Amino acid sequence: AYLNGKEIYNVAKLAGKFVYIPLDKKLLKSGKNTLAVYAKNTGGPSFLDFGLVEEPTGTTAVKIDEAKQTSLSFNALQTIYTFACGAIDLTLTFTSPLLMDDLDLLSRPVSYIATKVKSNDGKNHDVKLYYGASTNIATHSPFQPVEAKKYNSAQLSILKAGTTEQPMLKRAGDDVRIDWGYMYVAAPLAYNSTQNISSIGDALTTFLTGKQLNQKEVKGEQLVLNTIISLGKVGSTVKENYLLLGYDDIYALQYFKSNLRPWWNTSGKETIENQLQLASDQYSTVVKKCAAFDQKLYNDALKSGGEKYAQLCILAYRQAVSAHKLVKSPEGALLFLSKENFSNGSIGTVDITYPSA
Repeated sequence: AYLNGKEIYNVAKLAGKFVYIPLDKKLLKSGKNTLAVYAKNTGGPSFLDFGLVEEPTGTTAVKIDEAKQTSLSFNALQTIYTFACGAIDLTLTFTSPLLMDDLDLLSRPVSYIATKVKSNDGKNHDVKLYYGASTNIATHSPFQPVEAKKYNSAQLSILKAGTTEQPMLKRAGDDVRIDWGYMYVAAPLAYNSTQNISSIGDALTTFLTGKQLNQKEVKGEQLVLNTIISLGKVGSTVKENYLLLGYDDIYALQYFKSNLRPWWNTSGKETIENQLQLASDQYSTVVKKCAAFDQKLYNDALKSGGEKYAQLCILAYRQAVSAHKLVKSPEGALLFLSKENFSNGSIGTVDITYPSA
C-alpha cells in the first residue's frame, strides 16, 4: 500500500482479515491525496478490499470489553462455545439437526443458536444479547441488491431477506453461492425481542446506543438483520433462550430440467413460517436428540478406531450430510444428491459419495 508514493504497508501473505494501518499525518498534503493498493494473487479469484476509517474518540467512542473464549466442543450436529464476558458466563450452542433417521427433521431448513448465561461473581447484572445476521448469507456476491422485511407470525418475530433479482437455480460451476430464496431470523414473541434491519455500519450502533430503526422494509446492499434480547437481571441461575436461523430456497435443485422443491415442501403447500414454528415448538426435544446422537457417534467411533478416528467421523458426518440435498423425483423416488463447491461444482459425484458412505 502506498500513500502519495510512500510505502506504508507490505506483507508477504494476507490472512483474509482486515488490517488497520495508522496513517502518518506527515504523509498527507493539502488538496488531493493518492492511496494506492496492490495485491499479487497466484491462488485464484479473490477480492481486494480497502478503505478509510476513522477511529472513534471522546464522546463517539464506545468501550467494548472482549469476551474470552474458555472452551470449544465440536460435535457432528452441535458446536458449543463457552465465554467469560466480564461478570457473566456465556455458553453459545449452534445446532443443525441433521438426523438421518428423521427425514422431515433432516430436511427442515432451520438451525438453532442457543445461549445460556449466568453470573460468575454472585451478583445480579443486567444482560442483553445481540445477534446480527448478514444478508450476504443469501447472496452470491456481497454487492447484490437485497430486500429485507420485518414481520410477525402468530408466535414468532421474524426478519426475512433475499436478493432483489431472485435468479432461481441460474448459477452453475465452481465458487457459487445461493442467491435465490430467502433467509430468516426468528425469535419467540414471548422474548419481547427488538428486531430491526440496518446497514453494516449501523448494526452494532443499534445495540450499543439503543437507537430504534423502525423501517419494516429495507432495500440495499450488505444489510444486517439485528435481534436484541433483553434478559433483565441475571444471577447465578442460568437463563436460556434460542434464536432460529432458517432458509427457504423455494426450489432446491434442477433434475433433468425439472426444478424440484425441497423434501420439507414437496407439496408446495408448506410454509417456512410453519417450519420455523415447528422448530421452535420442538426445540427442547430436538436439541436432546442431537446431543444424544453426537455422544453415540463419538463413543462408537472412539471404540472402533480411537480418538483421531472419532474426530474424523465427526467432521465427515457434518460435512458429507451438509453437502447433500433431500428431494423427491418427478416419479416419486427419494433422492439424496450431493453438490460440490469446487472441482467443477458437479452434482451427484463419487468424490462426495465415498466419504458420505
